[in-house]
Amino acid sequence: MDSTDIQHDQAAGRLPPLGPEFITGNDAAFWLHMQVSNKRDRVYGAVILKRADGRYLPTVPTAGNAGGFHFGSILKEDANVDLQAPEGYSVYALFTSRAGQSKARAAQVAHWSAAQRRLELSFFSMKGLAFVIEQRDFCPIYYLSGRYDSLIKYESSGSQEEQHFLSKLTASRESDEFEDLIFLINVTARVGVLRVVTPNKALGGKAGQIVEPWTINQAVAEVAQSLQAEPSTQVFRRWQDAIRSALPPLDAPTQASHFGYLLKDDAGEFVAKLPDAALKSIFDRAPPGMSLPKGRSKLSSGFYLQGIYASLARKDIPPVAGETWLAQSFLPPRAWRRRSPWPQPTSRTLSFTCAPTTARC
Repeated sequence: MDSTDIQHDQAAGRLPPLGPEFITGNDAAFWLHMQVSNKRDRVYGAVILKRADGRYLPTVPTAGNAGGFHFGSILKEDANVDLQAPEGYSVYALFTSRAGQSKARAAQVAHWSAAQRRLELSFFSMKGLAFVIEQRDFCPIYYLSGRYDSLIKYESSGSQEEQHFLSKLTASRESDEFEDLIFLINVTARVGVLRVVTPNKALGGKAGQIVEPWTINQAVAEVAQSLQAEPSTQVFRRWQDAIRSALPPLDAPTQASHFGYLLKDDAGEFVAKLPDAALKSIFDRAPPGMSLPKGRSKLSSGFYLQGIYASLARKDIPPVAGETWLAQSFLPPRAWRRRSPWPQPTSRTLSFTCAPTTARC
């Protein structure tokens, strides 16, 4: 699609193609974040739609320009220029990416450290925050794909304090003082709900809700980390496809083993959580220390824990003389000898599903 086509689509307000189905809004936003990837020459925008059955569907990211994105380019507007949800859906969230800094802004903050500049490009612009607060009756949630691999989420509260914050945002200009950026982040966390979905170092390296007082490189509190679930894949009909989607490509160099949760619903559909470092640590420990980490991911509505998948790096595969395929296709015996940390199931069976990096499931 060339620039002429893009401008035509924006002028028409035509809804872009829809992406896959997801079981949470965060999962849909993470998919959008990965679709944008390193395309940072301009701002990309999308909306996350919600169906009556509770599934979330993102629109494919659409290119804006270097300065911003106009949501009227992908959603219809009424006579008052208010955004309208597509028929059959509600709009769960707005999504944009961060482009690189303009030359003027880069010159304005040239005295900042590299880490400070990365933090600014990992956070909402003042105009973006003002827009989502103004639009809260239509859609109160806004995701931002940051310039340096981060994904954050803001949920508008509608409080009087937030309305006062809005008036300040619309009357202020971007400051060249780094302390003002830290102040902006802390006020945002106070007047609404501010979450790190996918962290980078400047945002503290941990996912969870930011609460004040907060500063650069500060990890969110442990209790906030425990309430933040790992992202999940899209919904699949086959468990093999869900697991394969959660893992690195088969031809990617693998330095470590991966463990994650596989979920299933009563309709027989599957999603896989992305590899979980805390779950992996369980299998790395010797008995009797094997136990589930505190605050493990909650199951999404309608889905239950079907099993655990494991993808073993070559260095972790125990040799079996004459039967290499066996070692590459099953968990090592030591994993099965350990006492199970889960209570005995009443109606559902907890199973292990192995997805080795050396063979397709």
